[in-house]
Amino acid sequence: MASTSQSKKEEQLSDQEVIERYNELRQEYSTVAQKISEIEMDRSEHKLVLDALQSLEPERKCYRLVGGVLVERTAAEVRPAVGSNVEGMEELLKQLNKALQEKEKAVADHVAKYKLKVRGQEIKNEKADANKPQQAGVLA
Repeated sequence: MASTSQSKKEEQLSDQEVIERYNELRQEYSTVAQKISEIEMDRSEHKLVLDALQSLEPERKCYRLVGGVLVERTAAEVRPAVGSNVEGMEELLKQLNKALQEKEKAVADHVAKYKLKVRGQEIKNEKADANKPQQAGVLA
């Protein structure tokens, strides 16, 4: 019974509420995309460190930043920790990419449901249509 009142409420959204919900969905999408970008940068930095550590002897001193404190370790101690961090980031990226796809679908569904026309997309569609050759009938 609660779900029917929920669906009726969604159907009765005003134009302003529809636009606000669209903006919220776009903001959520943007936030997830930004987080993915940050984690990809961190992952690439970790991979660079891991590559540098591979060429070092296991007993070689290296320093690692742990909670704002620089700690002296050996290369052999740091390699597994950095490797596990890279694996963790890759797993997190998979989850975030899945969430990004879900957010993208939610935005597209919202646009389709309320027949919204987004300004940027209209211009892109018009340019794409202008680039297509016009099909005209030939009279003989």
